[in-house]
Amino acid sequence: MDWEEIDEALGRIDVNDTNRNTWSEGDKAVLPPYIGLVKASRACLKKLLIAVKSNGQWGDVHSIAQLDDLADIVNGVSPSVDEMVSCVYAPMRHDVVRTNVSRTVVNIFYLLVLILVSGT
Repeated sequence: MDWEEIDEALGRIDVNDTNRNTWSEGDKAVLPPYIGLVKASRACLKKLLIAVKSNGQWGDVHSIAQLDDLADIVNGVSPSVDEMVSCVYAPMRHDVVRTNVSRTVVNIFYLLVLILVSGT
């Protein structure tokens, strides 16, 4: 007995619904920009790490507070990207995708603004 037969016996899948877990053409159109956002998030975090390693200062209270703010935002970026990626499995729910993309974009935006403000 294979897994498909077990799932069918338990009523978990409908063998007549073979396209249930595949992406539609509309879903496939969403994937390239989605992948781009994941890559941009990764690149932003990587460049931030390099910048903090080479220029980060922790000698005064103000610098420590800025690093703490960066850490708080970075701690929000990774889970939001994880959540965003987990919602693109077929069948895709576009409302959930939009919500998770928005959350990730906001986190990256806050990170970029804080980096900009910290550099002045």
